[in-house]
Amino acid sequence: MGDHGISIRLMMTLTGLAICSSLPADAQQGIPDQHDCLEYRVEITPDDSVFLIPEKDSSKLTGRIAKKIDLNFDGLDDLIVSFGWCNGRGDCIYGIYAQQADGRYKCIFEPDHWHSEKWSVLEDVVTIVNGTRWMDIMLYSRGDVGGRPGVVPLSYLRFGDIKYHNWLLGKETINVAVEKEFDHAGKRYRVERLLLETGKYGPLTLSIYEGDSCNQYQVYCRNIVAPKSEDLEISNVTLITLKEHPFFFVEERYRLFLIDLEKETISPAIQPGLGVEYREDAISGQINGLQFFDEDNYLLGIAVSYGVFCFNISNLDHPKELLRYSSDFSDQGQPYFFLEQNSDGSYNGIVSQSDTTKKSSHISRFYTETKNARYLFRNAPLAQTEGLYADPADYEIGHPESFLLLKEIGSDARVIDLKPWVIDLKKGELFKGKQAARFLDKQP
Repeated sequence: MGDHGISIRLMMTLTGLAICSSLPADAQQGIPDQHDCLEYRVEITPDDSVFLIPEKDSSKLTGRIAKKIDLNFDGLDDLIVSFGWCNGRGDCIYGIYAQQADGRYKCIFEPDHWHSEKWSVLEDVVTIVNGTRWMDIMLYSRGDVGGRPGVVPLSYLRFGDIKYHNWLLGKETINVAVEKEFDHAGKRYRVERLLLETGKYGPLTLSIYEGDSCNQYQVYCRNIVAPKSEDLEISNVTLITLKEHPFFFVEERYRLFLIDLEKETISPAIQPGLGVEYREDAISGQINGLQFFDEDNYLLGIAVSYGVFCFNISNLDHPKELLRYSSDFSDQGQPYFFLEQNSDGSYNGIVSQSDTTKKSSHISRFYTETKNARYLFRNAPLAQTEGLYADPADYEIGHPESFLLLKEIGSDARVIDLKPWVIDLKKGELFKGKQAARFLDKQP
């Protein structure tokens, strides 16, 4: 697809910072509180006046239908309602209501000022949320900018988790940042973010373009937005291959995202040490030394002030960080042991560590590569570890140890005595049987 057609279409395909706030004081009177996105029974008159009747409130909200359109392609007409309250600048109040299967309507955009007659529903630009397509809506400025009155994007409405979000755009000519693009299977895939009025970025978005690149009106675009991904500190976006499929790999200060181009999905944020208290500072969270392991089923790396981490990414809808054990609070290049329980109750044990010969040039004691990960054991029949788990980097409850004692379950379930397995956390080695016994005898 040519860049010319795409660049024109970019003005019609944007996202950003939610402002689902209560109405301004001059417009609140007569409009019920909409923060819970209420459901309504609707009465429509022949002249397109509409009465929205809350289920738990006898008062009616009166407006006029500005547009009746199926915003989410479910075969039911949804309503964009004008309430007629306008301020001195000519901005009037609009709300959006989606028709439900039972005939009621649910608020999906809390009434707010729009620029009357300066907005349009983009029927060929959609955002996909939980498998449902929602049309995007563009609000335009009224001013004559560059000889184009009324066509300069000012704000963008895009469906989020349960309702439309209003993203105020920056004043620059280009108001979307393209982080990476790739042509594949007749489509153009782009990692995009809005440039917002606040000077910040909108959420991480995968935009897929397809159609006639020579005609801007025949380019179809659908967007997938990563939840809670506004103003990311992105350091790198690369095109990689996982399990023989193309992916965008997004690296951010605290989080990683894997974007599957064939499935057109964005993984939940992969964030090491979530919930672990590890004394964050101005540089904490920066990530490096990334490697994929065991046919791309695991992702390992290093985070500043946290150390080496390991995630099971075999199911990208639910990436899971493995429990880790170490002989030190911080990363000194020592082995990190990762323990994972399988669905059948057996366990996997993985070891990796930082390569201390590869140091960051600007962050003290931060290593930029990990040594190749390896299994100490797979599908091992072990008893659950005793005691409460604490991450070694947790400065409040962490307790690094020189070794970890595990117990193997024998093939005879009637045998009460469990065979000891020892993980030497200083060397990253596994001892069984007599070797384990000798190791334990040497401990103080």
